[in-house]
Amino acid sequence: MNNEFYVVDYYISKSIDNAALSILTSGHQICEPKWLWGPGIRDMYLLHYVKTGRGIYQVNGKTYSLKAGDVFIIYPNTLVSYLADMEDPWEYYWVGFKGSMVKSLFFNTDFSPENPCLTFSEDLSPYIQQILQCKGQESYNQAEMTGHLYILFSKMMRENKPKGKSKDYRKEYIFKVHEFITQNYSNNITVHDLANYVGLSRSHLHRIFVEETDDSPMQYLTKFRIEQSLNLLKSTDMSIAYIASSVGFCDQLYFSRVFSKQMGMSPSKYRKELQSKNE
Repeated sequence: MNNEFYVVDYYISKSIDNAALSILTSGHQICEPKWLWGPGIRDMYLLHYVKTGRGIYQVNGKTYSLKAGDVFIIYPNTLVSYLADMEDPWEYYWVGFKGSMVKSLFFNTDFSPENPCLTFSEDLSPYIQQILQCKGQESYNQAEMTGHLYILFSKMMRENKPKGKSKDYRKEYIFKVHEFITQNYSNNITVHDLANYVGLSRSHLHRIFVEETDDSPMQYLTKFRIEQSLNLLKSTDMSIAYIASSVGFCDQLYFSRVFSKQMGMSPSKYRKELQSKNE
């Protein structure tokens, strides 16, 4: 198998950001006939736009024959391989990214793990070229690259409006609430804030959440905050009081009661048990 290729341009981040949307890698590649990647697994989302030529993408036991104008998505921790055509090997642009916003962005397209390939009439390569032109490790580079990635998604959303998802409007509201919580859980937000963000009444939002998640919006918010506190208890030496305020609880005693109810033990006992296991 010929594994030669020519990388025209390439970027890789030196650090992994925990932002809502972070670009980790991007590039432009011209492949030789039969150039193969995989089988292998990526630890991020990877979007490939086929500029010219042809190739095949294999994932979940399916084979997709792709051509210029196609986009294929690699989902994290999914075994994939892709192979350039023998007669007309492809040239593609790619961008790899992570973040809490990603699922919400994909929800507003027709992409899904079951439908990882789409065709676009507009040339999407200039938007990835713009990402590459802004490449760098400074914070302003990251902001510029992320801005162009949002624009790329907006173009895909505009052309490939999700088909048959009108019945899934409730899931879209939940995605939006999750997005809001992810960015604001450490603040003193309320159910009223969540309802305002998605443009629903509190009662309507409550009904959607109970039907879809078996939790009320407040229970969902509380569980998310407790999950974040678990990470802090595991990975830091922060005081319980500071952890409580960091995840959105104004009162340490109230945080401890909520934590104990959900985890079956107090935060301090949870930390002690973790420490004893690691000794």
